[in-house]
Amino acid sequence: MKAQERVQRATRGLVVGAGVVLAVLIWSCTPAPRTYWPQANGGERPYRGGLFGPSPSKSRVQEGYCSYVGKELEGKRMSNGEPYDPLEMTAAHRNLRIGTVVKVTNMNNGRSVRVVIKDRGPWVASRLIDVSYGAAHRLGMVSQGVVPVTVEVIGDIRDPNVTVDERLAEATPRQSEWLGKAVQGFERLVDWVLNKN
Repeated sequence: MKAQERVQRATRGLVVGAGVVLAVLIWSCTPAPRTYWPQANGGERPYRGGLFGPSPSKSRVQEGYCSYVGKELEGKRMSNGEPYDPLEMTAAHRNLRIGTVVKVTNMNNGRSVRVVIKDRGPWVASRLIDVSYGAAHRLGMVSQGVVPVTVEVIGDIRDPNVTVDERLAEATPRQSEWLGKAVQGFERLVDWVLNKN
């Protein structure tokens, strides 16, 4: 009987010890606070890094289709509470955490833009991300509407080392059309020169 009790105590001790070691390992792998950000109530909360909210298993690079949110929804509240500004570099994603900065690259022309996730969507199953009108303009996809893209996670907007592309300066439709034609002409010229050699 005493031998059996000693075995049970030893087993309990091993289980408790293994649990403590596991807890210390998990705690030591947690990123340390890098910066403190003010809260609405006047206190501060640490920014501990981390790129994903509910879905940590998501890959840092995703491929799929991108659409854009037009100017007609200007002022509509996004998931983070801010009004939608079509010229800001923002995007909607179904499961990347709000505040995540991603680099979106148009696979048709190679253009890319850095945007911050501020909204949820797109709610069309075949689409991966919705970008703002300004971001779509930079990607050269306004006339196409939907294009294949890669989405690469860069970091979190609260990290001072992570930046988003600048807001698009408003251009009149005629200027946009002229600029689009000029860029297309230049691309054709480059293609012709490269293919001629």
